Amino acid sequence: CFIMKAQQVEGLWSFYPTKSSTAGIIYESIGDEVFYISGSNLFSYEKESGDITSYNSGNYLSDNTIKNIYYNYNGGYLLVVYENSNIDFIYPNRRVVNVPDLMNRVTMSSKVINDVAFADNRVYMATDFGLIIIDDTSHDIYESYIYNSAITKIAATANSVIALTNNKLYIADANSNLMNFSTAWRAV
Repeated sequence: CFIMKAQQVEGLWSFYPTKSSTAGIIYESIGDEVFYISGSNLFSYEKESGDITSYNSGNYLSDNTIKNIYYNYNGGYLLVVYENSNIDFIYPNRRVVNVPDLMNRVTMSSKVINDVAFADNRVYMATDFGLIIIDDTSHDIYESYIYNSAITKIAATANSVIALTNNKLYIADANSNLMNFSTAWRAV
């Protein structure tokens, strides 16, 4: 008879995510995965195997405090938005592309991301200062518009962008210059 013992390698940390009994935001991916937030942590559930994967800054994510998640069904990726305005694109093979540009931007106004919409290989982000558009293939900020007014909700198609600001709904041509809010946008 013999006794075996094992201990973790010195210098490595274990991560034990907290899970609440309820899941917050849930998105079913194109494949076999279901992404969800429980507590303030991101998980995925593989429908076929029943495996649960925890996503955190120690394995896949670029940051810690998740504000929201959005799934792009046409692009086949999950977008993670953090409280500090950092952004991660998570692809089916668990490849993560971090876009820290907004987080790193020096500005006096709030950079909070309020809502996200997807259309025509672009990610439209409603922020506290205006609108940001990211090219979802190059992961570059395509355009940034400072309106000094919070856009709280956003929707987009290949031809139109619809924004909610100051409790009013506005629409603009997605292919026009959106720089000047008063000329590019019209109230609905």
